[in-house]
Amino acid sequence: MKNASLEYIKNLSSVYDLSSIEVVDTLKDTLKRVYSCGEIESETINGNLVFYRVYYNRYNELKKEVIKINSKDNNKIKEIFNAGLFRKSLKKTLQKIKSKQKYKKGIISGEIMGRTRNGYSVLTEFGNAFLPFSNALISEKRKKLFRPKRSLYFHIHKVYIERGKIKIILDRTSNLIIKQEVRDILSIPKESLIGVSRKEGIEIVLHTKEKISKEEIKEISRRYKEKVKVEIRQW
Repeated sequence: MKNASLEYIKNLSSVYDLSSIEVVDTLKDTLKRVYSCGEIESETINGNLVFYRVYYNRYNELKKEVIKINSKDNNKIKEIFNAGLFRKSLKKTLQKIKSKQKYKKGIISGEIMGRTRNGYSVLTEFGNAFLPFSNALISEKRKKLFRPKRSLYFHIHKVYIERGKIKIILDRTSNLIIKQEVRDILSIPKESLIGVSRKEGIEIVLHTKEKISKEEIKEISRRYKEKVKVEIRQW
């Protein structure tokens, strides 16, 4: 911690999924707290960051003074700095998930990692998530859809922070999921698929603006092991 090299900042940026600017700003906040500084500036000298305490003297002259980190403060600075990075990373990840819920309607892809006592563990782009048995369709469980290493779409049912960790609860019951999966199979334009309705375990009805090939209908039927019907709407 005595020398904050650019390489060190780059590594932390990768570990915490933060930009280098966010890492440096967190370090500045840490130094402000430890040394009771007001404004802090920084510059790079020989690949290392040097921090300055900026202040006005009694003659109202702007002064800059290099902040020298004492060895006795090293552990304290590390502890506060790492905690700050963790909080900022957690908040940023939560914002990304909220954005996915808002702009992508909460649809996310994930890989089944295994079965637990109450559901399935799923690996997503945001880390580990959980699919409770109660949030999975009975027909899909019977068809053994949730085999390990299987990639599927899920809907973000709920997200919250508990004991410093982000908890992501998923479901497979949202009608938005089958619409996304069907859209991936069809070759028609995205806007031509108006909607998808489903009677679980019985029938899937595709509401479209144009015809769908027999091969694609068969593929959808094979995937869900359900009858597929197409209704074309000319409007």
